[in-house]
Amino acid sequence: MLIAALIGITISGHNDYLLVTHYIWNNSPYGQIWTWINPMFWTQGFYKWYTLLYQLVWTIPQIIAVKKGRMNVRMFELYLATSVWFRFLTAYQEVSMSVMLPLASINPIMSISLILLRFPFKTFPPSLSDSDFQCAEGHCIAFEADRTSYLGLFHSATPVYIALMMWFIMPIYVWRKNKKGWKAGEEKKFWTWISWGFIALFAFGFVAQILDLYFVRGYRGSLI
Repeated sequence: MLIAALIGITISGHNDYLLVTHYIWNNSPYGQIWTWINPMFWTQGFYKWYTLLYQLVWTIPQIIAVKKGRMNVRMFELYLATSVWFRFLTAYQEVSMSVMLPLASINPIMSISLILLRFPFKTFPPSLSDSDFQCAEGHCIAFEADRTSYLGLFHSATPVYIALMMWFIMPIYVWRKNKKGWKAGEEKKFWTWISWGFIALFAFGFVAQILDLYFVRGYRGSLI
């Protein structure tokens, strides 16, 4: 069902229009590696289908890991649901950035993918004043993350950032618990709480998207 939802939202959804502005101004919204593996990220039709194909490629090893008992099926389902949610929020660009993170529950080295894709490393050490590095933190030519008011918390980007942090931390925690061993009933309780946490985050994202589109940007079209 989640795979069908991925295809459905890809057909009816919209890519982030701000990516066009980033492209015009030659301002990479994320890291250089992200730019390399996200060709034509400023387009609509091509990029939507590209991210779907890219995700399906990485879904294959995850399905194998689930079948072999190396990855919890709940984690696999939660990421698929998260990727559908990213697309609803027009955040297709976050898919390639996060699709490898569930595999960090098997090998935590996979979590480094988020850092490498999120931030540009043009120099070493990275220049914090670089425009591309600033954009990765939310200070972009086409977009500015509001951190000065409570209203900024309801920007549609806020729940996306929270989701990325959760997917960075959670697989590493699961990997460590798998190494040490779960106590009786502990694993089931953990996934119950995590599932409810994601449901709350998804609801927050839907509300933030509506508030952002209709009351901040003045959008009056369809939500999908």
